[in-house]
Amino acid sequence: MNKSEDIIKKIEVLMVDKHFNDALKLIEVNSDEVSKKEYYYLKSVLCRYLNRTNEALICLDKLIQLDPSYGRAFQEFGHNFIKTDPKNLLKLLKSCKAQSITSGFMAWNSLY
Repeated sequence: MNKSEDIIKKIEVLMVDKHFNDALKLIEVNSDEVSKKEYYYLKSVLCRYLNRTNEALICLDKLIQLDPSYGRAFQEFGHNFIKTDPKNLLKLLKSCKAQSITSGFMAWNSLY
């Protein structure tokens, strides 16, 4: 197991044990040791668990900019969407400057 895999495994164990603050600290301290995709994905999940929706959406926006085909990012966006009042979601997205997600949400919303 390489260093990146070891860090991710430790973070996953902390998440299972619901030590979200400790896991967030660990991912932030080791941000240079894991891929940017893993960093932004894990940080977005941890921020959601800690009810830090703005930060979660900012991480997801950065993740989608890195890899627009990263399906787990859109799954995580869905989890945040469920936790947020749909009437306030677009305002929230604009306030945290999540440009790629905001554009996608507006396109999706225009279908309905």
